[in-house]
Amino acid sequence: MTRRALTVAAVAALVVSGSLVASALPPATAASTGDGGRYAHHPTPDGDATLETTLVENGSVVNANSDTAPGACETIRGERRVTIEAGRQYADAGEAFGYDLDRITAPPCTRLVVTVVNHDDVRHQWMVHDLPTSTYPMGMFTIEVADAGSVTAAFVTPAAGGEYAGHCSLPQHEQKGMRLPLVVTADSGTETTRPPGDGSSSGDVPGFGLLPSVAAAAVAALLVARR
Repeated sequence: MTRRALTVAAVAALVVSGSLVASALPPATAASTGDGGRYAHHPTPDGDATLETTLVENGSVVNANSDTAPGACETIRGERRVTIEAGRQYADAGEAFGYDLDRITAPPCTRLVVTVVNHDDVRHQWMVHDLPTSTYPMGMFTIEVADAGSVTAAFVTPAAGGEYAGHCSLPQHEQKGMRLPLVVTADSGTETTRPPGDGSSSGDVPGFGLLPSVAAAAVAALLVARR
């Protein structure tokens, strides 16, 4: 399997396992954004390989980051907000699920506040890949909405312009239509660029550790049991 495939499997397992125990845990610290969503406040990422997962009302957030400039960004230059509508009603012909957008566009080094609105009675996510691993463990940011409703969280876009793969990592959701890339626009003030699909990210390449493997095995066993 490729590194991206392993990463997707690990994160999907962690988020699924987190969702299963969410109801047994106390509510996570969160503050209203005033837009009907929940904006998960998150510790400053420490550059290690441990995914920073926060359980919030009706979902979870992985690697939220509202105040740390990643990689080659010297500072956070501004803020942009975007709403992603997700569900069956946005599926293209021959597919089961979809998003209302074809892509998300944002400038580099910008705080992107994302609200994912789930219109279905099953979980949906938006995950973006290949972010600087020095700030985002395993190079990703993820919002999952467990049921009909919304979750809002923020991350800071990287300095390197280009297209970053985005999708729903839940089993078969990407294959059934849930693909939504992030396009970071070229910055005239820097020569740093990222060719689309090169799979690279700044910072050290992290290891996956034991926990994702255990979680992945548990999820696999659950899926088999449900067949």
